[in-house]
Amino acid sequence: MRQVSAIATFVATLGICTLCSQPWASADGEASPETLEAVSFFEAYRGNLLAIDSFDVLMSETDSFMSEGRVTREVSRKTRLLLDSANDARLFAQSTEIEEDNGKPNERILGAGWRAAVMHLGKVTEREFPGNIEEFASLPEFAFNRSFTLPEIRLIGIYPFPPPNMGNNWVENQLDVMATARPGYSVTESGKDGVYIAHDFSKVSEEGDTKREWVFSVDGLVVKSYRLTIYNKVTKRWVPHNQELIKWESIGGVFVPVSISGEQRVASRKKDGTIGINFRLYDVEFDWRSVNQEMDPTRFDSQLVVNLENVRNLVSAEASD
Repeated sequence: MRQVSAIATFVATLGICTLCSQPWASADGEASPETLEAVSFFEAYRGNLLAIDSFDVLMSETDSFMSEGRVTREVSRKTRLLLDSANDARLFAQSTEIEEDNGKPNERILGAGWRAAVMHLGKVTEREFPGNIEEFASLPEFAFNRSFTLPEIRLIGIYPFPPPNMGNNWVENQLDVMATARPGYSVTESGKDGVYIAHDFSKVSEEGDTKREWVFSVDGLVVKSYRLTIYNKVTKRWVPHNQELIKWESIGGVFVPVSISGEQRVASRKKDGTIGINFRLYDVEFDWRSVNQEMDPTRFDSQLVVNLENVRNLVSAEASD
């Protein structure tokens, strides 16, 4: 069981000046050069992410939840996700294993489950094992995505993993917002091959209390690291809430993520009334089977998600289909 964060040195990695922001606009109301520079990075990132319009990927994720210095829950997931935007088709298959500490020495609760779904030609078929087959003549894209908490690959680096998935229009809107000149951006260099960009909401509104920070790779213009911090008005300190390290590779001229290491901190009230900090430590690996290649319609056959053996095969690392 993992006892320490995979990104314990992350804060040190981003330990560079965040107080060097310039005014958002010049005296004549034009966006400042620094704002335009930040926007140019997000425009390039947006273009790369929206270019990912079909894929087949197997994601392997491990999550460890820690409270008061001990691991209380561990979750392992394997998720196969196929997307064919041109034909509005998608397939999802997932296996989950859970191990929980129930507070008793040398005793842990184990659980496992399987679930899968496919959307093709407007029809949706889904199943959890054990369980009944559910079929829908049609289902809105956002409802299909949300019912299974499908990660939105095209918002990695913009939101913590798994990024919310509300449909294509919403995804494009979120990326448009990031690539819009607005108050609060600052830009500095980060080492030889990176650029640090921060967006401080306190520069936008007196009520602003969050800051988002990115380090972009100069090479691929992709997000190498992401951090969200929240301002604690009591202690008057910025407190890390979520942070990620992301690695990428180029496939067919498009950059796709190959691994993510992240940490989330969540405050919770204890029984004695004091506030404690719980941690979620997670690692995700991506095994890309195809990117932006034409897909055979038979890969979205409903029988692939209603038979447990087929679902097992889909999430197997050795499987080719």
